[in-house]
Amino acid sequence: MNRAFIACDSPFLEKFSRLFFAHRGKMLSLFGFASLVMLFFALQITTDASYQKWLPLEHPFMKTFLKERKEFGGTNKILIALVQEKKNKAEKLNDIFNPLFFKKLKAVTDDLFFLPGIERGSLKSLYTPNVRYIEVTENGFKGGNIIPSGFTPTEENLKKVKENLLKSNYIGRLVAEDFSAALIQGELIERDPQTGKKPNYSKIKEELEKIRSHYEGEGVKVCIIGFSQLIGDIIQATQNIVFFFAVTILLLALLLYVYTGSLRITCSALLSSFLAIIWLFALLWLFGYGIDPMSILIPFLIFAIGMSHS
Repeated sequence: MNRAFIACDSPFLEKFSRLFFAHRGKMLSLFGFASLVMLFFALQITTDASYQKWLPLEHPFMKTFLKERKEFGGTNKILIALVQEKKNKAEKLNDIFNPLFFKKLKAVTDDLFFLPGIERGSLKSLYTPNVRYIEVTENGFKGGNIIPSGFTPTEENLKKVKENLLKSNYIGRLVAEDFSAALIQGELIERDPQTGKKPNYSKIKEELEKIRSHYEGEGVKVCIIGFSQLIGDIIQATQNIVFFFAVTILLLALLLYVYTGSLRITCSALLSSFLAIIWLFALLWLFGYGIDPMSILIPFLIFAIGMSHS
């Protein structure tokens, strides 16, 4: 090894460089083994999306929210709207007071109640017992559930439900003002109290799509919004990003080979850039983090920088 090549201002670095290059084979074997271990850890990494990451937690309003959230609940909600559609453009919009609509509303409420990660006490629907009406009569205050227990969607019972609804303050909140739609809402917990894990937004997205595909139709449309739905869509979109990343790698390898004319240099540059990403993913997993879907491009930028520096 040429002394001028490894000479530097620090005696320690010079000694380390001499030692390193004097045992190149052993050092490469050591780093190769370490990289294989890191590859195993990197394959364990999953997406890590947190609702609180999207909030300005240092803002005074958000500090108050975090302080009082145990009393008033959070804001990471799932909203599912069942909409009664027109049968054709010439007809007027039907209202929700028909047996089929209420049958589907009950079924969707039950499915959302058992959704993994849902805070069941926060669930609100016309069918949940926390949705009530209050009226003033000559005998004083009178109230009850909007949909009473033992309800069956007969014409008479649906008329009674509509009367109870008109006595409540849920028109415009859980039911559209023109009675064309009804809303079901629930809140997701940030961490499972038993496992301590965050919600699996990809799995939640799959379950919500099952609800949509199962109950949509026969004049009823299912609309779903919320942070979990948004993140689920982003996670699905990352599959397209991975495809474009693979195409980019092939193009970079081809251009580098054309530029250098050496297969060895091309493979070395690709391998060193891949190792940087493998170690990055492994270290993230070892420190207890995952990949945020909104930061999915960062590993690709690291790979591009590694290729150019190689």
